[in-house]
Amino acid sequence: METRSINPKRRRLIVGAGAAAAAAGIWTLVGTVRPAEAASSLVDFVCDQALPQTDTPGALSAGVPQFLRLAVQHGLAGAKPDLLEQLASELDHAAGGRYDALSTAEKLKVLTRHDEACFKGGRPSGAQAWPTVKRLILIGYYTSEIGGSHELRYELDPGGFQPDLPYKAGDRAYLNDWFGTI
Repeated sequence: METRSINPKRRRLIVGAGAAAAAAGIWTLVGTVRPAEAASSLVDFVCDQALPQTDTPGALSAGVPQFLRLAVQHGLAGAKPDLLEQLASELDHAAGGRYDALSTAEKLKVLTRHDEACFKGGRPSGAQAWPTVKRLILIGYYTSEIGGSHELRYELDPGGFQPDLPYKAGDRAYLNDWFGTI
């Protein structure tokens, strides 16, 4: 019997479809989780810094912190159960002490340096928690109602494929099923 390997593009498509389906399922559970207070402040802070409110609602308005906690509990995107504790430990190490004792401005500086260290060369490096947390924040935001309808341009029936669409400065990206999942 001959075995064939799956085409890498097809594999990414299958993984993306699974992540999108899992994200949709997790959104149905938001509001049922009650986090510990310390973890809550860290999760709220990193979500707000990753996607702050601008002319569109941010991650906090979209409910991403609750999504993130549930996504970790359910192992979305390969998240380990201790992912948020690992992130807290990484940020304590990056701060050279207790991260949660820093001022907001200092926390942002430490988070920015840690983000740059984790994404040297544009790709996640090492086994740090931050790249997975950041990915889950993006998945949560862009699969939320707010992210999909305020940040992105949503059209229920966009019509047929048009390879050359007119673009004006300031136009928002279109919502599609695979945004942020691959």
